[in-house]
Amino acid sequence: MGRHGSARFLNLRVLLLLALAAGAVLTGYYGVRTVKSAARVALRGFDAQRPDVEAIRGWMTVPYIAKTFGLSAEDLYEGLGVPDEGAGGKSLQALNKAYFPGRKGVLIERMKTLIKNAPGGQGPQRRDER
Repeated sequence: MGRHGSARFLNLRVLLLLALAAGAVLTGYYGVRTVKSAARVALRGFDAQRPDVEAIRGWMTVPYIAKTFGLSAEDLYEGLGVPDEGAGGKSLQALNKAYFPGRKGVLIERMKTLIKNAPGGQGPQRRDER
């Protein structure tokens, strides 16, 4: 093997090590997420008919959340302190930027609180409370 052959071998080796490291990082990341989800299910139980308030994300819209939890979109807008006119297609994240600039996640936390305190109690439920 000449100089060029050993340089290619070294480049291939480095590339394989980088791929292995990337795989290990991704495995660790998704492994931690899986363990967290399993712990949440173990503590609260799982009921496919009852959505999890903690699953609310910034990409969701108020009408989507209202339909998911069986609530009125108008009531949710009122509870959030956001006018519903023209906001129907905007995500919680976009509404948060518009109405609460510089305060990341305010509407998501308010939405969770609203749903937990809504009639019918959509808050967390432990397995032994069923």
